[in-house]
Amino acid sequence: MIATHSIKVAVLTVLYLKRERLGLTYEDTLIFADEIARYISKLQHIEAEVILEASTTQWNKGGRRALGQLSVQQLLDIMEAAQHASVDQPFVNELYKELWYKLMQEQG
Repeated sequence: MIATHSIKVAVLTVLYLKRERLGLTYEDTLIFADEIARYISKLQHIEAEVILEASTTQWNKGGRRALGQLSVQQLLDIMEAAQHASVDQPFVNELYKELWYKLMQEQG
């Protein structure tokens, strides 16, 4: 997570460079930089909470059983989406295990 001060400096820099085009006064630039930095910080906090909740739910509350309720096609779709996203390797490993288990069930 980026520190709030770094976010504010980055936002302030962009707003300052574009303030004439955006029609902002110097004071408006400072106010908007504070508001935007606060908003970004809240989004990062929410993202961290979602990631924590997802990993806690996945590994501590029967994630394997939850994956077991998905169809082979759903597992394949999730795996395809995981290739294009930043997904933790342990989760991908669990997807592979569940897919293998499902395919073995179908064969025999």
